[in-house]
Amino acid sequence: MQVVKNIFIALVSLLLAIVIFMPKQELYYKLEKSLDSYGIILNEKKIDENLFALDMSDIDVYAEGIKVAHIDNIHCFIGIFYNYIDISGVVFDKSLKSFVPLKITKADITASILNPTQATIGIDGDFGKAKGYVNINGVLHLDIIDVKDIKAFKRSLHKNGNGWYYETKF
Repeated sequence: MQVVKNIFIALVSLLLAIVIFMPKQELYYKLEKSLDSYGIILNEKKIDENLFALDMSDIDVYAEGIKVAHIDNIHCFIGIFYNYIDISGVVFDKSLKSFVPLKITKADITASILNPTQATIGIDGDFGKAKGYVNINGVLHLDIIDVKDIKAFKRSLHKNGNGWYYETKF
């Protein structure tokens, strides 16, 4: 029994060391590089890395060289069994008002080992609140649960018995 206990402690210590010493900034730069292939550029002012998290602030988002959004803060928690990203203060360019809400106060994305093929999403903005998921098959589904002002991008939404929702496949 002592051998099993020692193996378990060594395995947990190894996993913990991998997460703690993982180069989190390099993950962010890898994300930037993969987004660049789609013509999307992130320009951040500040990156802070600590044991389990990565914080980026004052981020401008460019698509094909045109500024499309500004993000105040992104906080990423990177763990062994549970990961999440908190995004706050997203303001889109006014030229996109027919496609997306102009302001998103808070968004969070959560991934867990309990459901490895799907990440849950929660969004609060000037349109109301939305909850949904993105899965490994490239399906993004958002249910608008607290509708405030969706007139600007209503044509992108669908309606069913539960209310308004947005769904796309990428």
